[in-house]
Amino acid sequence: MKNMIEELWYGNLRPSERVIRGGSEYDGLRKDLSERLDEISPLLSENAQAKFEEIINGLGHMTALSEADAFVQGFRMGAKLIMDMMGEYEGQFEQV
Repeated sequence: MKNMIEELWYGNLRPSERVIRGGSEYDGLRKDLSERLDEISPLLSENAQAKFEEIINGLGHMTALSEADAFVQGFRMGAKLIMDMMGEYEGQFEQV
């Protein structure tokens, strides 16, 4: 197993860059959405297409911000769990 700290240092850890598994639910939804966007684009005026694209880009940016925040929160929660696990605990029974 590679040293995770070194992998992080060299920029080899990029959880935001994932490959979509073909045939997955996500892949199907992505393809369906792409087809719907291709269908609606010709129906819009040039101005409406520009506004629609701004909306799509804004939603994409919001999603990226949300995913980054969820990653940070999950990472922090995991670290807190590990710290708690390593700390002292005085329960009702003898420790193993």
